[in-house]
Amino acid sequence: MKTVKNGGTLYISLHIGAETRVHFNAHRDFHSRETFTWLGHEMLQPKRFDYVDDQGSPHKDYPLMETLPLPTFECGIHTFRKHSLTMPQFKGRAGSRLD
Repeated sequence: MKTVKNGGTLYISLHIGAETRVHFNAHRDFHSRETFTWLGHEMLQPKRFDYVDDQGSPHKDYPLMETLPLPTFECGIHTFRKHSLTMPQFKGRAGSRLD
């Protein structure tokens, strides 16, 4: 997540399917909501989800929590916005007592 600045946009495009699975000697399909469980997801706010179906038709701004009609493979495009997780700021010098 260091390559995306705070307030920046991250696009992730990948194969999506009805379930997450690996095709022998080929590629991997992901469930459309799996990206929300990946490491670093707590710094990303989902903004939108688009996908392109097998006929090449784009489906823009599809509701994130809706179940996709996925008979085969699709191309999913997740758009995220990075927000900062700020740590509390302490005033005073190192080793000094905070009142």
